[in-house]
Amino acid sequence: MIGSLQGWLDTPYLSCPAKLDQAAQQLTSVAFKDASGRTHHLLIGPGVQCIDDSGLHDVMRGEETQIWGSGLDEGAVCILPGTHSKWAWIGKAGEIQKFRTYMTGELFALLTKYGILGRLMKPGQDEGAFKRGVLLGRNDCAHASHIIFSVRTAGLMASLPADSLSDYLSGILIGLEIGGSMALSGSLPRHIHLIGDDELCMRYVKALHVVNIQAVMSNTTATAGLWKLATTAGVVKA
Repeated sequence: MIGSLQGWLDTPYLSCPAKLDQAAQQLTSVAFKDASGRTHHLLIGPGVQCIDDSGLHDVMRGEETQIWGSGLDEGAVCILPGTHSKWAWIGKAGEIQKFRTYMTGELFALLTKYGILGRLMKPGQDEGAFKRGVLLGRNDCAHASHIIFSVRTAGLMASLPADSLSDYLSGILIGLEIGGSMALSGSLPRHIHLIGDDELCMRYVKALHVVNIQAVMSNTTATAGLWKLATTAGVVKA
């Protein structure tokens, strides 16, 4: 994020389909001096942007290097879970054809910490409630705010205990991602790649299993992606 508006220097975005060699040609140099007065240059990679069929813009910064570092094959679909979860579709030579961002992590935090839903919740885990939420979100993604409110009514009417509501909400939000992505592409492959923190990815492993999709875990790939970017740009030798 040092290349964002909130970072050191606002750097440009590549448009989808975005390729690694294009990014290597658009590195932004930032000069700085060390304690002895010597000047050095830091290179910042560009982000990636796309526009969906409705004309809505989407952006990512950093996830593109993880995707390129993962070495995914043409036709692959990958998820990068997080505060702002990313779904990306991969084309030839690892190009990012399109992607979509879901504010799943941030919504979960806001709804549970500052919204009315959190008032009925107690700490706990319930895999059955999570699966129930995933299916509800996947099947009824057109009524997102309505089914999210069902977390409150489930607590009020005691159809779920207080210590199950957190997992139920988590399942709904991830199910909404799956349903929305199915609507975007028409269908999803039988295997989807997960890139990111193991604990976050495991929730998606379980959610995808509920809808009969196998998750394929990728190792942490940011370093590999940055190395590929640097070698392609000729900054370092392979």
